[in-house]
Amino acid sequence: MTETKKIREINIEVERVRVISNLKKTKIKCLDCGTISEFIAIPTALQIFEITEIEIAKFVNEQLIHLKKGINNEIIVCLPSLISAKNYV
Repeated sequence: MTETKKIREINIEVERVRVISNLKKTKIKCLDCGTISEFIAIPTALQIFEITEIEIAKFVNEQLIHLKKGINNEIIVCLPSLISAKNYV
């Protein structure tokens, strides 16, 4: 008599939560989203989302994120669009 081995597969999903205090963000109307959205500076977005400038450029080329020029002529990114783009990839 032959024995049949049972194989069990277990999938574990881990969600990371990051708390960042004193996050400098701006609430303005995002023309692409059509809503009032929070915008953050690109260097801050790179740090928080652990992405590279190349990934940001890819998101821009694929029109997945919305950018604006901030008060000090810095480029700021719409948070909802960045979160969607990050989940899309």
